Amino acid sequence: DFEVSYDVVAAQGYRWGAKGLIFRLSKTAAPASFLSVKVRPGFDGRDGEVEIEGKFPSAQDYMNGTTWQKAPGFTNNGVNNRFTVTLKKKGDLLQVFIGQNKVAEYEKGIPAGIQFDAMSFDLSGNTADERMFIGNIRIANN
Repeated sequence: DFEVSYDVVAAQGYRWGAKGLIFRLSKTAAPASFLSVKVRPGFDGRDGEVEIEGKFPSAQDYMNGTTWQKAPGFTNNGVNNRFTVTLKKKGDLLQVFIGQNKVAEYEKGIPAGIQFDAMSFDLSGNTADERMFIGNIRIANN
């Protein structure tokens, strides 16, 4: 059981359609498994977007695919568009929060016995209007 959270700040005017920031937890030993959460801000005051993807080949009844959710309040209007992403895992349950808003819950999200051995962030955009910054990374056992 664990909780992972991190703050994201998107540049003002972050280009709609630009790639998002991907956070990924992986188990690299066969069969390889992962959970990724990609976020990107909305535009003109609209909500942003969260893409949640999981692949757990040895656990067929668990999250194996991609879902898309809204990221309430995450837009590109402000000078600094900041919010917190939080992932909470307890047993098989996985919850994803944007700020204080629970945007997704999976009763059979991550198999209880899985041991992730890698964590990464990836942002492929590199122009001034495609920048995001990460801070306050926190990992806790629950």
